[in-house]
Amino acid sequence: MALFNGIFASIYLFLISPITGFIPLLAVVGGLIAIIGKINIDSKLLNLVTLAGNIRISELSEKLGITEADVELSVINLQSNGESIFFDKNTRTISYR
Repeated sequence: MALFNGIFASIYLFLISPITGFIPLLAVVGGLIAIIGKINIDSKLLNLVTLAGNIRISELSEKLGITEADVELSVINLQSNGESIFFDKNTRTISYR
């Protein structure tokens, strides 16, 4: 019964105020776009590192148009997906083996 009341309230709000119903839809679409963008950056980063062998984080951030912190997060994400990508903290380089 509570689920029915929640659905009914959502439909009612959407019919009364389309903006109220549109805001959650906009949030979902924005979230999907962000996820797709993240996947795209990860694949570009992997391609650049594969071609270069060893590359500095600063070069990757310039080529991809993201911050160095985002590059490091992408490397961590790729490592968690099982890619053979390594980050050397001393030289701040990324390599693919």
